[in-house]
Amino acid sequence: MKIGYLPLGRETFDIQEAERIRRVTISALENKDPRLLDYDKVITDPEEAGSIAKEAAENGARLLLVQTCTFVDGRFAFSIKNNWDGPLVLWSVDEPQNGDRLRLNSLTGANLLSNTFRSLGITIRYIHGSPSSPDTISEILNYANSLSVIESMRNSNLGIFGRVPPGFHCGEADELTLGRLFGIGVKHFTLPYLFDRAERIPTASLNEVFDHLKQVIDGVERSPSTEKTVRAYLSLREIIEEENLVGVAVRCWPEFFTDFGGAACGALSQLCEDGFMSACEADINGLVSMIILSKLSGQPSYLGDMVAIDNENNCATFWHCGGGGAYSLAKKGTHPKSILHPNRQQGLSLDFNLKPGKVTITRLNKDPTGYRLLILEGLSIEEGGRHFKGTTVNVRFEGEMKNLLNMIMTNGIEHHYAIGYGHHGRQLREIAEHVGLEILDASNKLIDGKLIMDS
Repeated sequence: MKIGYLPLGRETFDIQEAERIRRVTISALENKDPRLLDYDKVITDPEEAGSIAKEAAENGARLLLVQTCTFVDGRFAFSIKNNWDGPLVLWSVDEPQNGDRLRLNSLTGANLLSNTFRSLGITIRYIHGSPSSPDTISEILNYANSLSVIESMRNSNLGIFGRVPPGFHCGEADELTLGRLFGIGVKHFTLPYLFDRAERIPTASLNEVFDHLKQVIDGVERSPSTEKTVRAYLSLREIIEEENLVGVAVRCWPEFFTDFGGAACGALSQLCEDGFMSACEADINGLVSMIILSKLSGQPSYLGDMVAIDNENNCATFWHCGGGGAYSLAKKGTHPKSILHPNRQQGLSLDFNLKPGKVTITRLNKDPTGYRLLILEGLSIEEGGRHFKGTTVNVRFEGEMKNLLNMIMTNGIEHHYAIGYGHHGRQLREIAEHVGLEILDASNKLIDGKLIMDS
C-alpha cells in the first residue's frame, strides 16, 4: 500500500524542529519498507496541503498520513477534505521538554483538526507519539497493513462448488453484503462440473503430484480413492487459475464420497499449501475468515470445529477430518500422516497436530442484524492437549474457558473457526472498524449470560 505523507506546520512555531520530525518520520517508516510518498518539506500552506493530497491520490496512495509537526488550524482540514476521500491517519507528536517556550503545540493542532474533520463528516484514525518510538511506528504500520488486507480483497472472486449441506445454514453467504464490505464476488460451480473435469486430468499430472506428496506426507499410497483426491486438487487448481479465484469453498460431502469416490480433504489441504485458502462444507464465510488471517500472518490458515474443552487449563481443542490445514502447519520435525477419511474410509485425508505458537482465531459471523467478527487470541500448545484422527490443534486462552464458551454459544457463533499463527487481534479490530463490523472478542463481559460490549 502506498502512503501519502503530509507533515503540517506553522512558521511561527519551531519549524526547524518540525523539519527534524519530518526527517525522523521518513527514516523510521522507510526502514520498515512501506511505499511512502513524501514531498520534501513541512507543509505550511493549507492550499498546498490540498494539492499534495490530490497528487498523492493520483499517484496511487491508499492512506493519507497527516502529521501535525506544529500547531495548525482547521483550514488544512477543509483543503484536504476537498482533495482526498480515502482513509486518513491524524498523527500528533510529543512536545519537547527543554526551555520555557511551547515550541510545537502539535497536540492542540491535532485536536483542532480532529474537530474540523469530524464537523466535515470525515472519520479519522488518530495516533499520538514520537516517530522515534517503535510502538508508534508499529501502530501506524499495523493500521496500514490492515487496510492493505482490505484493499487486496477488493475486486477479487471466490469460487463455491455446490451448496452447503442440509442444515449447515451457517456457511451460506450474504453475497451482496460481502461485496459491500470487502468488494468480494462469488462465482458458482456445480459438483458434476468439477468431477467431470477431474476425470479428464492426464495421468502424467497425477504422477507429479504423487511424487511430491510422498516427500511431505508419510504413508501416501496410490489407491483409487487417493487418485480421486489428487484429480480433484488438479481440477480445482485449473479452475482457480482460469477464473482468477483467490480461494474456494467446496461441498465435500456426501457427493465426493458417493458420486466421485474420494475425499476432498487432501485436495483442500494442498490448495491451502499452495496459498489458495480452501474451506470445506461450502462455507464461504469461513473461507473469507481464512483469507483475512492468511494475509495477516503471511502463511496458510486453518479451519476447524471446536470439539472439546478443558476448563481446568482454559483450553479448547479444534479438529477437522483431514482438510482445512496445510501440511506446513504441522508440528516441527513431524510429517503429516496419510489416512482414510475417519468417517467415510476413503482417501486422501491427513492426520497431524498443528505446531505450537501464538494463534488468532476469527470468524465472520452472520447474525440476523448483519455480519460480525469474532476475535480471539491464544496459544497453540504442544503438551497436555488432545488429539483426534484428522487435523487437531489445542489452544489455551487467558480468560476462563467456561465464560468464553458461553459467549460463543449465546452469540450463536458458527462451528467453523479460522485459526492463523501470530497475534493479529489489533489488526482484525482495525479491519472490522474500517468496514463497519461489530466486534466480538475476549474483552467482552458476560453479565447474567448476556454479552455486554465494551465501549
